[in-house]
Amino acid sequence: MESAVIRHALALLEKWTIWASATVVLGVLLEAVAEALRHDPAKRWLSHLGVWVVLTGVSAETLILLLSQHKIEEYRQVEDAQTVRANARADSAYLLGKKAAQESLAHQIVEHLAPRRLTAEQQARIARELKLSRQRIDVTLTVVTDEVRGVGDQIESALSRAGWWLQEVLSPGMLPTRGMLVRTDSTPPYRQAAESLVSVLRGCNLAVDGPITMDSLILGSPEESHIILFIGEK
Repeated sequence: MESAVIRHALALLEKWTIWASATVVLGVLLEAVAEALRHDPAKRWLSHLGVWVVLTGVSAETLILLLSQHKIEEYRQVEDAQTVRANARADSAYLLGKKAAQESLAHQIVEHLAPRRLTAEQQARIARELKLSRQRIDVTLTVVTDEVRGVGDQIESALSRAGWWLQEVLSPGMLPTRGMLVRTDSTPPYRQAAESLVSVLRGCNLAVDGPITMDSLILGSPEESHIILFIGEK
C-alpha cells in the first residue's frame, strides 16, 4: 500500500515536470517575440516577462527533480523495509515449521518407544463393546517381554470381563514377531466376533492386523479356539 502511494506521488511529480518544461518553453517564446518586436514599446516588458517565466520554469524543474530524487529514495527505503519484514516473516515461519516438525518427530519417537498400555477407560470399552459377541479365544504371545506381557494381561482382563473364554499361549518364534494379528475361520459368528475384536482394539490405539482366515497361515493343526490373537513386540 505504501509503494502505491509513492508511485502515485511520482506520477503527480511527472505531471508537474511537464508543466514546468512548458513554462520554460513559454518563457523562451516570449523572449523570441520580444526580440522580434525590436523597436516596439512592449519589447522591454515582454523580454522581462520571458526571462521571469524561464527562470520560474527552470526553478520548478530543479525543485521537481529534487523532490523526485527524494521520493525515489523514500520508495527504495519502503521497499527495503518491506523486504526485511517479508524475510523476517519467512524466517519466523521457517523456524516455527522446523520447531513443529521437531516436536512432531519427538512425539513420534516417544510414542514408538512407549510401551503399549490400555487405560481403565479403554479396558472398560473393550469389555462393553465385545460383551454381545463373546467367543473362545487364544491369546498367543509370540515373544515374552515385559511390554508384551503387560498389554497382553490388560487385553485378557478386558476380554474376561466381556465374558469371552480364553487361554494364554506362549509360543516364542511364531508369527508375527511384531504387532498384533487376529486369526479366525470363515464361519460367520467367529468372523464377526473377530472383526469386532479388531475394531475395538484399533479404537484403543493399538495396531492390529486382520482378521485373516486360518487357511491363509500355515501354523499346523487348527486350535480348539476359532479365534486367535497373536501379540508380538511393538
